[in-house]
Amino acid sequence: MRHSRNIILAAILVCCLWPGAAAAQEPREFLDQAIYQQAYQDQRWAISPQELDFLVDNMVGVLAVVSQPEFKRRHPLLGNLVLEQLGGTAHSFNLSTYSNRAQMTMERPGPKQIVYLAQVTMHKLGLSVSGQMLIWLRLHYTSPQDPDMRAEVTVAFRPASDMLATALKPVMASFQEEMDRLGNKAMVQIQDFLRLYQQERQGAFSRAGLLNQLALVNQRRLVQAQELKQRGAPGGQGLPGGGLGLAALALAAALVLLLGLALGWVLANRLRASRDQKLLRRSLRAQREQAVLDKRLVKLLKSRGVSPKAAAEAKEEHQRLNRELLQRLGRGPKDSRQANK
Repeated sequence: MRHSRNIILAAILVCCLWPGAAAAQEPREFLDQAIYQQAYQDQRWAISPQELDFLVDNMVGVLAVVSQPEFKRRHPLLGNLVLEQLGGTAHSFNLSTYSNRAQMTMERPGPKQIVYLAQVTMHKLGLSVSGQMLIWLRLHYTSPQDPDMRAEVTVAFRPASDMLATALKPVMASFQEEMDRLGNKAMVQIQDFLRLYQQERQGAFSRAGLLNQLALVNQRRLVQAQELKQRGAPGGQGLPGGGLGLAALALAAALVLLLGLALGWVLANRLRASRDQKLLRRSLRAQREQAVLDKRLVKLLKSRGVSPKAAAEAKEEHQRLNRELLQRLGRGPKDSRQANK
């Protein structure tokens, strides 16, 4: 289940930064045929339009960077990123992770629009779900040098066949709920990635760094294609437009970036939950220790010949002083009452 979730998140993220496939069809025509769609109207991104163009045009290099073990060690948010196969160019690439696959393309219908279209296969709700996923970005800014920008992001999915659409109908509510949840996580993950990008733009995400990674990915893809050719297998087996070459290589890179963003967000949640659990255990332990001390105090007073009433009054005075001390240390009355239970 966790792997399926990561795959879907990866597909959504990749679509958000991936050069769109099936440019022949207008986004609105796609939305008319989609069984699922969600619009994120007001996304604020701390990046200039110029820098966003740079990331999109070097998507394969970006995905290659964030999937490197060394980079993931520096940024634990991306520690769960698993990329099995990446290949293509920024305008057409393929990506494989676990049992999920995507072939993606990108186009720009206008100066402030980016359309990603992905042929995806993912395992969800006990089904093997395949079809097309659309990510349509509409950008709002006054100058390419603006330090930040606003974006409208539309996510849509349509199944590969009418039979699959029929199979999804009984679980459509669950499918839509899961896609909404993953889409919300993806939007947060994009914000996390942009913060990392600002930190590393002179290092791993510099122009030279991304182009070097793209060159390594292209070289690896050519070696893989040569090996497939020697085995007598078509280089584009299982992918539309066989013999992908460099054009298919960049398409896989964008998906890796989005997968990394999604997985990083999940990891951050787990780390926060772990810290909360530790704090809760410490609080409970402190409360138990306080109760033991209170009991010992009562026994001690009784052993000194103090009446039960006087012992109770002494205990109350002790608790009052304890509450006052806790308040002076900065804890609220509610916390101090819990500590004295």
